[in-house]
Amino acid sequence: MKFIIKQKLFSITDKYIIENEYGEKLYKAQKILMSMIKKIKIYDIEDRELVYIKEKFIKILPTYLIYMGGNHVATMKKDISILKPRFTVESIIGDYEVKGDILDLNFSIEKEGETVARVKKHFPAIRDSYEVDIKEGASKSLILAMVIIIDDVVHNTEREDDD
Repeated sequence: MKFIIKQKLFSITDKYIIENEYGEKLYKAQKILMSMIKKIKIYDIEDRELVYIKEKFIKILPTYLIYMGGNHVATMKKDISILKPRFTVESIIGDYEVKGDILDLNFSIEKEGETVARVKKHFPAIRDSYEVDIKEGASKSLILAMVIIIDDVVHNTEREDDD
């Protein structure tokens, strides 16, 4: 299934709208203000919380804890890499690795060696916008959370450095 993740313009905090390939709004995500630790929540269209993401407070590299239904289901870490960002995910349903050109927004997400999602820059877009093609049977919520974390870690850091 294809999703389009669009970062909203003119927002105090990072907000994302997640649509299907036909432009129907399915989910929204929002970074929570007023916290020293980054927190992001993903909601369905009826404002029910699906995913809660919390940055780990004490860490060397960015590490995010992912919760669904109040349960910790995965940990996503940015790994040490000299040339380009690298991410791995340990989850209760298997381990994932992000491969490809993360900086140019053209990468895949693999679960135990099998590609379960492909992510690429969605054009035209003023702000970050991604097309996420998720394989049938893969955890949509978890994969969408991974893409939002990557945007937060890699591309928001670039925007902050430009200021």
